[in-house]
Amino acid sequence: MMLPDRNLIRAEQRRRSIISWRKNLLLHRGPMLAAWERCFPQHDFISLRLINRADAMPGFDLSTFEKLCDEVERKAKPEASTSRPTPQSVVEAVMWCVRERGIGALREPENIRRLKECDEAARAQIDARIERLESRIAS
Repeated sequence: MMLPDRNLIRAEQRRRSIISWRKNLLLHRGPMLAAWERCFPQHDFISLRLINRADAMPGFDLSTFEKLCDEVERKAKPEASTSRPTPQSVVEAVMWCVRERGIGALREPENIRRLKECDEAARAQIDARIERLESRIAS
């Protein structure tokens, strides 16, 4: 006579325990909902997410909070300093892109950002170098 495999018995017991857990949850969902609201008043029962704080707390305005966050973020970002000259590496990066991909590279978002950060002297240097490059290509 063969005895059943222990692993099969354990798997069947696990399946039954999961089913009984689900049945218990469904049978007792009313009391569980009341307990949920008592224990977790700030969370939704279905999604488990935080309830919209503007609804839950009168006087709490999410847009004011977002405005404050934006203001702090603006203050935390370092402004482009006008006292320091543009690093030569920025000029070289722009020129490398122009040599590799042509004058259209100046319309790329990364190069637009670089050019906005440039001071007048750096822009003049880039203009002069592009003019020299174009005259070499034309001849």
